[in-house]
Amino acid sequence: MVSPARFRYATPPNSYCLRIFRRNGSGMSCDRNTQERIVGASNPTSHQMMFWQNFWAAVWLFAASAASGQGVAGTQFFYKHPEALKDGFFFCLASAVGQNFIFYTVRNLSALTCTTITTTRKFVTLLVSLVFFKHSLDTRQALAVVLVFTGIIWETVYKHQKKQAKLAAEKARAKAEKTE
Repeated sequence: MVSPARFRYATPPNSYCLRIFRRNGSGMSCDRNTQERIVGASNPTSHQMMFWQNFWAAVWLFAASAASGQGVAGTQFFYKHPEALKDGFFFCLASAVGQNFIFYTVRNLSALTCTTITTTRKFVTLLVSLVFFKHSLDTRQALAVVLVFTGIIWETVYKHQKKQAKLAAEKARAKAEKTE
């Protein structure tokens, strides 16, 4: 396996990288609405959604890598480090398996459920990192963790209350129909 230390960036992520990361997070709600509209309108299978998502991502990334010259650099990298091909293959395989779960959840449950599952998984990973590997958080990071945890709890409580209200309304309606 290729050692990650051999392929570290020469400089840490800059503000441009952080802006892209922020845009990705803020775009999730837009993606969620688009995904649910597509599912409602054309009723695709999970694998059809996954195929077309990956097809268009590949088209855009191929064009961008060709225009920027990164495609050539990437190809040269694999010629110089053929052992990285195996790592790349297993990364792609793991990604495909993960995408199956993501698209299954979006298709059969909802994009919001998928987002909740993904966020919860990341949060649990963070907690495991803190507890078992003794990593630490600064004040801003701790505040972010509290906000995420609060959001997850709020969403769970809200869904439960909404479900209970719906059940109570159905019981009241059924009771009213019996008394008539």
